[in-house]
Amino acid sequence: EESGKIQISMEDERFGNIAVDVKVSGQKIKGLVLCNQRQGFEALQEQGSALEQDLANAGYSVKNISYGMDFKSRNELLNAGTHRQEADTSQLYQISKILVRSVTAVIRK
Repeated sequence: EESGKIQISMEDERFGNIAVDVKVSGQKIKGLVLCNQRQGFEALQEQGSALEQDLANAGYSVKNISYGMDFKSRNELLNAGTHRQEADTSQLYQISKILVRSVTAVIRK
């Protein structure tokens, strides 16, 4: 099964630091969305079902997407090994576009 990782970091005046980390294994997605400001954390969490629906519409199965404010937890997801064949770049790009669209939709509200 192909696998890969996606890391997206953004900074917003209102919401502070935002990080989205995703592991892709075949068509399955596991992710972590972090924001160091309470307002941003809550807004991103509210957007979660729309994000999962967008990923499902693109053909992916979301195993789990967690939301938090503690950036220390970021290392747990990123350091978990992926020992399979690398995911196709176009697949990772497609997922990245969906993630960025989701975060920017929250920021622009």
